[in-house]
Amino acid sequence: MTDKANVPGRSVKANLPGSYIDTMNTGLEEFITKYVELSEAELADITSKFKHKLVKKNNYLLREGETCKDLVFVQKGCLRLYYLKDDIEVSVWFAF
Repeated sequence: MTDKANVPGRSVKANLPGSYIDTMNTGLEEFITKYVELSEAELADITSKFKHKLVKKNNYLLREGETCKDLVFVQKGCLRLYYLKDDIEVSVWFAF
């Protein structure tokens, strides 16, 4: 997300009916340990860097012109990266 979100003219938005973005550590720990073997201390250190943030449907996580400074883990819902071209939203990336 960081590379694409830094491009001017792009926005990141929660965009499915009833969806929101939830960055709780429970799912994050499961996701990480699915791909890499870590000690409990290492896993705790990584997950402690994440903060819980709730973004309700159709609210922005990042707006056009802002620089993304966070790594986001989507616990529930959908995240969409898009830009406007001739007043039409062009989706370029989704996260579930």
